[in-house]
Amino acid sequence: MQIAVLGAGSTALANAWFLARAGHGVRIWSVLEAERRALASIGRLSAHGIVNGTVSVTVAPSTKACLDGASLVIIAAPAFAHEPLMAAAAAHLTAQQDVMVHPVTGLSSLLLSRMLKSRQANNYRRLDQPVHRAQG
Repeated sequence: MQIAVLGAGSTALANAWFLARAGHGVRIWSVLEAERRALASIGRLSAHGIVNGTVSVTVAPSTKACLDGASLVIIAAPAFAHEPLMAAAAAHLTAQQDVMVHPVTGLSSLLLSRMLKSRQANNYRRLDQPVHRAQG
């Protein structure tokens, strides 16, 4: 089976490794070009520890190339990355493709962010923002 994995974090890559190890064709695509470039330069995924081995994967240059011919599409990313991944994929998904949204965070961080925004809270630090500390 051909499988498309959207995302390139630890959960996405672990899924890609296990599926490729089971004999499936796996293509990976990330919204971040630097991640795609880094993965493409290696061309394989390795696991060391409880499971061991190296598998070949393809890093797709575009969302369309990643999704073409895939029977299963896995979106494996933190909740804040779901929207850009889904927006990139939506134009290329077909009725023949099953889509699994990996519950990496259970959307809890997005839920909290929306709750704070709705009460117009401005005095919290988002963890996806850089921290600036005063010198001195």
